[in-house]
Amino acid sequence: MPCYTELHLWSCSTKNQLLTVVNKYTLKYNTWCLDVAKSTSKNGNYVQTWKCYDSHAQHFSFHQKGDYYVIQNHASLKCLTAGGPHDGSPIPQWTCKGSDSQKWIMEHF
Repeated sequence: MPCYTELHLWSCSTKNQLLTVVNKYTLKYNTWCLDVAKSTSKNGNYVQTWKCYDSHAQHFSFHQKGDYYVIQNHASLKCLTAGGPHDGSPIPQWTCKGSDSQKWIMEHF
């Protein structure tokens, strides 16, 4: 069984789907951190949850653009990008272009 889970887009239905921002630059799901797989800057590389180890592959910047955010990885300088509009679509990293697939809504709870 792998120790990671690739990130996928899914309709909001429960708080179990929420990622939490910690330390101003880390996105966390339960005890796992959002992580760029293999710490690569390659377009299309998948983003995953992985054991937290305070790497730049797990550090993200949140750039507010009006009512949405662009989420950029510190190491690769690529942005989280929805791979499609449907449930189950992957969320890889891609060159930041400001497209609709790179716009994320962040809510404070």
